[in-house]
Amino acid sequence: SEVLFANSDACTCIMVPAELGEGGNVFMGQTWDWLAKARSNSVILKVEQEGRPEILMVCEAGLVGGKGLNSEGLGVCLNAASVGKGKIGMPLHLMMRNILNSSLPTEALKAVSAVPRAGSGVFNIASRSNYEMQVEFSPDAFDVIMSKGEALVHTNHYLSALIAPKDVAKSFISSTYTRLNGVQRQLSKMKGPIGMKGLFRLLSDHELYPESVCYHEDPRQSGERYCTVYAMVMDVTSGILWISAGYPCEGKISEYRL
Repeated sequence: SEVLFANSDACTCIMVPAELGEGGNVFMGQTWDWLAKARSNSVILKVEQEGRPEILMVCEAGLVGGKGLNSEGLGVCLNAASVGKGKIGMPLHLMMRNILNSSLPTEALKAVSAVPRAGSGVFNIASRSNYEMQVEFSPDAFDVIMSKGEALVHTNHYLSALIAPKDVAKSFISSTYTRLNGVQRQLSKMKGPIGMKGLFRLLSDHELYPESVCYHEDPRQSGERYCTVYAMVMDVTSGILWISAGYPCEGKISEYRL
């Protein structure tokens, strides 16, 4: 991923704090846009480990870290981002596993801030203690944007003034701006608490198709085609994960619980 994220496609992440979540719960979700053939090797793992939290995560088969949640009430999602360089350090999948091995949001943050990082990206970290953080990182820097009670949205460009000047992915993933703005506008119009159904509705949006939040294969592309491999939503408070079998707009949703 440290190599491929310099040329990857577009994911959209949303975090909903307890103030806005159904039942006062914390929710988060994302689309995972990647090579279409990745659907055949995506797996859901339930990890039981002595002395550490139980984990429910989604990843490509063979990886030790992925997007998911744990029994301590922590969840993590991922956005691709790039500053166009890397160095010897910890790959992002190992950082994700260490986030899910954590018991507190502060420990999860240290899993990113306190290690030499090989590449770039954005971890969206939420907790049932109602701390929501967008942790943007590169090999040389990191920054944290936290919710003050509002929903947070992240796509594929850096929001932090610390790292944004070195962003290279924004120049060729132009939909990063329209997806961010579109989801933020829709969130502002939503009435009542937001839960699983509301998040899947946002992640199924087709505005500016095919370069929409729910990203279908573009017949204009040559070679390997990208698309929304799946969308996932998590109730971090209750330890529930929902995932679509393919495009979220098709409504084929499965539920998994810790």
